[in-house]
Amino acid sequence: MEGTKTVALDMIGTTFSLDRLGRELTQRGAPSDALPLLFAQTLRDYFASSYAGSYAPLRDVLRSSLHRLFTARDIAVDDDGIDAVLGALAELDPTPGAGEALRRLDEAGVQVIALTNGGTSLMESLLDRAGFTDLVERIVSCDDIGISKPHSAVYEAARKVSDGELWMVASHAWDIMGAAHAGLRTAWISALESEYPPIWPAPDVTAPDLEAAARAITDHQG
Repeated sequence: MEGTKTVALDMIGTTFSLDRLGRELTQRGAPSDALPLLFAQTLRDYFASSYAGSYAPLRDVLRSSLHRLFTARDIAVDDDGIDAVLGALAELDPTPGAGEALRRLDEAGVQVIALTNGGTSLMESLLDRAGFTDLVERIVSCDDIGISKPHSAVYEAARKVSDGELWMVASHAWDIMGAAHAGLRTAWISALESEYPPIWPAPDVTAPDLEAAARAITDHQG
């Protein structure tokens, strides 16, 4: 529909911070810098499984990565301990500006889709906990598609349920790259990674947080 816009919004690490997971790791004896490595290794193995044709849900891959992390650090954690760490995923807090961004998009009549590598039930829980449920029209999970971002099929799934100009908003440069190659407009949140790789298509918008990105998208013409 001419003049309308849809935002496909990344969830984990963009709308919701992983800091709560990091605190749980530290409480169980992992070093303070364990979270970035854990998340990077989890995404690597998640992408690898998906692209090799043996898709596994992100939560399952994270469980495997946690076992490896604790074993490598010689930290004794049983399955109950791993479950407790995974439980922190349901307690992730919104990133700065997330609520303000969603309310601004809603007031501007912009449709919002959660486009996520995470599972639908987890996203429903996080959105409800944060009071965002009424601000996100639907959840498109890679678990339902059977392939991970940044494969083009994921962004095409978002396109099928969107109206008008489709934007991808994410803190992860690889997500912005995938969306750009799929023909979406893109807004990259710089707070997490600081520098966007010059080897990839530049985002249409670079913003320090979600609120600034939402403002730029609603103001964007053409």
